[in-house]
Amino acid sequence: MTVAPIDLAPAGPPELPYRFVGSMNDNAEQMIYLARGEQAYVARPGETLDGIYKVIAVTAAQVEFEHLPTGVRQALVFPAQQN
Repeated sequence: MTVAPIDLAPAGPPELPYRFVGSMNDNAEQMIYLARGEQAYVARPGETLDGIYKVIAVTAAQVEFEHLPTGVRQALVFPAQQN
């Protein structure tokens, strides 16, 4: 009898639940505005959102999160700006 191997790879984090709303740079730090459903967030590097996602870095193009339960990093890329 042959037994198929079981995939024991840990499940990755869920898709990021946030959407990009806007950003602001006050010359001291970059802040981003995010939304999750009807909830609004102002996020800065080092902050934790919903006790699950830590903001690792904010650049001009994306915000990098760490999904704390898995330790996996995820990026939310900002939409292209139209002039």
